Amino acid sequence: MSTDTTIVLITGAAAGLGFATVQALLESPAKSGKSWTVIITSRSAEKSNEAVQVLLKDAKLNGCEVVPTELDLDNDDSVERLVKQVKEKFGRVDVVVNNACQHLDFPLRDGKLTTREAFNRAFNTNVTSTHLFTQAFMPLLLASASPRLVFISSGISSLGAHSDMRIPINLPPSAGWPKQWTFNVTTYRTSKTAGNMMALEWARLLKNDGVKVFLIDPGRLATGLGGEDPASARKSGAGEPIDGGRLVKSVIEGDRDEDEGVLITKGGVIPW
Repeated sequence: MSTDTTIVLITGAAAGLGFATVQALLESPAKSGKSWTVIITSRSAEKSNEAVQVLLKDAKLNGCEVVPTELDLDNDDSVERLVKQVKEKFGRVDVVVNNACQHLDFPLRDGKLTTREAFNRAFNTNVTSTHLFTQAFMPLLLASASPRLVFISSGISSLGAHSDMRIPINLPPSAGWPKQWTFNVTTYRTSKTAGNMMALEWARLLKNDGVKVFLIDPGRLATGLGGEDPASARKSGAGEPIDGGRLVKSVIEGDRDEDEGVLITKGGVIPW
């Protein structure tokens, strides 16, 4: 594969922040002067193809390439098939963006899942499967001349900010039991906190391999994450997905290299 293109693999890229990141990458050529080759993954090959069709309709590719693929992050065979596919077609990957995740607190609230099911599924995807996926792609990432590994996190994963009562999600509910559901996202935020440690372990493991590792909090966006209605999210202050996508692009392009290994947000960094 030509070295004149930067190969970016994004999990969960057919919608939400992942799709917005693809849009951001295609807005302008890479600062390096290289073109982008973006591998879009989704649980459904049909959704990946639909995402590419939207991009072809709405965006100018400017010599870039978007490649739709199928990936069930929680299925080892699916991961192995994708590794083989990428190896045969490209021989390397320059940037891996671990974006796919499970946010199950709203289905839990609505009685569609038990607490155990919500916790197990969130940790399986957001921590275990993300770790194994990264491990599977490590040989292809290390084949890059300038490898970057990105983990999408969340500001509400911060232990340091957990007691900050200026943040509405941290306000304690009224006394008594059982607690009335207000805005409780315990399974999501605890799995993301665990994911931060997993990402830091990758940073430690790859310290002498030349891989730059980043964690990004894109902020609360109107992406429909967890089943939240985007229109309602916007009314309550959520940002546009493309803004998060542009933040991820800036990290991919090296604009935030001084913040390697910490939790990055648009306005700076977030305490652990």
